[in-house]
Amino acid sequence: MKINYKRVWSLLLLALSTIIICYPRQSLSEFDYQKICFTAKQSTVKIFNSTSWGSGVLLSKGSSSDPSYFTYTLITNDHVLDEKASFVTVQTPDQQFYQALVLVRYFHAPDAGYDLAVLQFDSEKDYNIVSINDWDGQSQVLSTGIPLFSDPELSDEDGFLCSGLIGVSRYLEKEMMGGYQVGYSFGVRQGMSGGGIYDRFGHLVGINGKGRAVIAPAESYLYRDGTPVQQDLALAMPLETAQIILRESSWGISAQRVAYLLPSGLSLDKLDQKDSGC
Repeated sequence: MKINYKRVWSLLLLALSTIIICYPRQSLSEFDYQKICFTAKQSTVKIFNSTSWGSGVLLSKGSSSDPSYFTYTLITNDHVLDEKASFVTVQTPDQQFYQALVLVRYFHAPDAGYDLAVLQFDSEKDYNIVSINDWDGQSQVLSTGIPLFSDPELSDEDGFLCSGLIGVSRYLEKEMMGGYQVGYSFGVRQGMSGGGIYDRFGHLVGINGKGRAVIAPAESYLYRDGTPVQQDLALAMPLETAQIILRESSWGISAQRVAYLLPSGLSLDKLDQKDSGC
C-alpha cells in the first residue's frame, strides 16, 4: 500500500494544533464536570421551529410589567428560527412551555449580520441564568445543547448533552460570515445550535452554531469581507492542513460578540477575564 505522507503530515499537524499546552488545572474532576453540566442545563432551553428544534441560553432575568413575573432574555442562532417567526415556543429545563417573543434578529445577510437572535418570555418561575466571560485564548471548553438524537454516552435522561473538555483548534483573528470565530474539536449535533460553550469554570464563552462539514469546500469558509479563511491559515501551515481544520472543526460565536450585540438595558452577569491557569 502506498502511503500518502503529505496526508499523514497534515493530519499530524491538525492533531498538534488542537492540543492545549496547559497543566493540571486543565483537567476537571468528575465532580466539577458534573457541576458545570448541571448548571449549564439549568440555563438551556429548547426552541421549536416548524420542522425540529434548536437550543438557546438564558442570559438575563429582569422585572416584568407584572411584579409576580420575571422577564427572561435568551440567545440562540438565527438559523434556528423560521424565516418570518415573531413568536416561538420554548421549553425550559423543568419541561414547561412558553411563547417567546423574537426581540431582535441579527442575520441580515451573509456578509452583513450575525447568526444570532434574541428572544424574551415571561414566567413566574425562577430560572438560572449564565455568567458570561471572555475566553482566555488558552483554555479548553465544553460544548452543550439538546441534539435531535441523544448520545448514549454524553446525553442525560432529558436529552441534554454536555461534552467533556475539548480543544480549541483555532481562534480566528477575524470573524467569519455569521460571526463565527471559535473552532473546536467536538462534533456539534443537529439541535445543539444556539447551545452554550463554557470554560472550565462554568462561564459562557461562546454559542454553538456551525457543525463539522467534512464534505464542504474549504473555499466556503469566508471572512466577513469575503476573503477565504484558508488563505490566512495557509500562511502558518500547509494548505491541506488549513482545509482540514476548517472542515473538521465545529465553529461558534464568541460571548464577547453576544454581549456587544445585546440590546441596551439588559442586566448581564459579566465577569472579569479569568487567569488561564497555564
